[in-house]
Amino acid sequence: TIHNLSLLSLSMLDVPPLSCSEMDGIEKLFDSPVEDTPTAAGRWKLACEIDGGRLRVYSRQKDGSLMLRATGSIDGTIAECIALFNEIDLLCEWNKGVQSASFEHSVSPIERNVHALCSLPWPLPCMVVRLSACLRLDPTCERGVVVIGSSPSTKSNSMPNALKQLLHRYDELPLRLLACRLSPLPNATTEHPQCQIDGAIHVDFRRMLGMHAAANGVPELPHQVIAMLVNVLQPWVWRPAEKLLAALHDPTSVQSWFDRAT
Repeated sequence: TIHNLSLLSLSMLDVPPLSCSEMDGIEKLFDSPVEDTPTAAGRWKLACEIDGGRLRVYSRQKDGSLMLRATGSIDGTIAECIALFNEIDLLCEWNKGVQSASFEHSVSPIERNVHALCSLPWPLPCMVVRLSACLRLDPTCERGVVVIGSSPSTKSNSMPNALKQLLHRYDELPLRLLACRLSPLPNATTEHPQCQIDGAIHVDFRRMLGMHAAANGVPELPHQVIAMLVNVLQPWVWRPAEKLLAALHDPTSVQSWFDRAT
């Protein structure tokens, strides 16, 4: 269960540090400072603020790519945050944007290949998202970890039949890179654990819109459209994740939460 997984100590999982190549990829994704205005000269532009600025979501575009970045804090330990999203088959129970989700296979306890059928806000179509993700120690932050991943290469002979059927019906949205840094807040206590989040995702929005690169490049999506998309998506992810993490400290609350959700 999510509650039992959250009790695992990260030290028990023998998590290795980021490799040099992994660090280079993350630094390129995070290479520009965030700016707290939607018209900032910096490349990360503020898309929306949630809970009075407790969570801020930024966007950035380049050559037909869309990057989203979320920074903020959430109640819960690092292990609890990882456990929540590690239960892939339960994602559709609390995240309205996920129709179905399954493991493809587990390389190790800290390396997983998963896929999900995601319902994106209108007018975007349903798309299959595949992710090969792993857990690493963050050498830039004491007691911090990084979840890093991207879409695996498509090899039909190694894919489960259920995934082949999904890809026959729906397009895949390739993830060029996903990275999420998690670190405990310095003022957090055992009774009230909190962790800092700094996560980013890099996708090709031409695939989302059924577009193809033109000879003269791809026009940027209007910032207002991105802000609207983020505001539609955040109640599907942020609110229920907050409530579930709060309920993890009482296993009966987790079951009650799912009973209400279903």
